[in-house]
Amino acid sequence: MAPEVASYHHGDLRRALLAAALEVIRDEGVAALTLRGLARRVGVSANAPYHHFGDRAALVAAVAEEGFQLLREAMVRSATKARGGALAALRAGVLAYVRFAIEHTAHYRLMFTAELPNKAAHPALASAAKAAYNALVEMVANGQAAGQIRRGDPIALSRTIWALFHGLSVLLIDGLIEGNTVGGVDGLTAATVETLVDGLASRR
Repeated sequence: MAPEVASYHHGDLRRALLAAALEVIRDEGVAALTLRGLARRVGVSANAPYHHFGDRAALVAAVAEEGFQLLREAMVRSATKARGGALAALRAGVLAYVRFAIEHTAHYRLMFTAELPNKAAHPALASAAKAAYNALVEMVANGQAAGQIRRGDPIALSRTIWALFHGLSVLLIDGLIEGNTVGGVDGLTAATVETLVDGLASRR
């Protein structure tokens, strides 16, 4: 039992395990992720990670949950700082989305991995994913309230926006489209946003 006690002197073990998991995903892919492997990586007993994650699926869900939390924060922060009304906030929010995908690729890939086919099985993850999506829905609803975005179901419109920028993000991450530098991402995303905004704009 001595190693178990020692493991609690590691500091924030949960945080260390999540950080180590991201390193493994980035360097070797999610298939290489194991609790025992992470224990060796951070220098604790093989059983120590199980005090924080009941199994591998719980670990994967926790990393994805963190990713959705960070994504929502990035989108909301950028939208809040935007000047020029609701459309400017939407532009800033979706640009932050794509930047997040490029700058946090390990997180982003895991957030939409087939390893998590049913987010409802992990309530905290499901809640974080919903909160991130709702941030986009709120931006669209604000644009409609301001008369800048055409009428319609804001959830349905948000689904279309998400599909567009998720697709763009994956193309950029996989190098299937030019622009996977910071400047390139901004320019390509801005052009895509303008096309989107033109389609969303109220015709009144």
